[in-house]
Amino acid sequence: SPDACLERVDVLCPDPWPKRRHEANRLLSSEFLGRLATKLKPGGILHVATDDAEYLQFVFEAIRELSFYVEDAGGIDDIRDLKTDFERDFDARGIEVRHAAWRVNLQAAGGAARFPAAAT
Repeated sequence: SPDACLERVDVLCPDPWPKRRHEANRLLSSEFLGRLATKLKPGGILHVATDDAEYLQFVFEAIRELSFYVEDAGGIDDIRDLKTDFERDFDARGIEVRHAAWRVNLQAAGGAARFPAAAT
């Protein structure tokens, strides 16, 4: 798909691959998040929802390395009441699903994002 074509990407309850030796299997690595940013329009939203607090912390750390993402707590206000089947199930069992959102902001990166090079 062309660059800067998406307004929002919602990643809902991805597999956390919780064991340290399996972290390389996680979808939301710094490399993937950098590539994803090229597909988001300036101002586009990345929304992540997970029941795994450690995975969300991993995502925050990965994004911290990417200066073109700026946390945006209001980035999901328009869909806050929508819930996936996973989230409804977790709610019924008393398991909290955490949400976080970031906006692509090229000015925060000094006007030009530095995206990770594609793997060869």
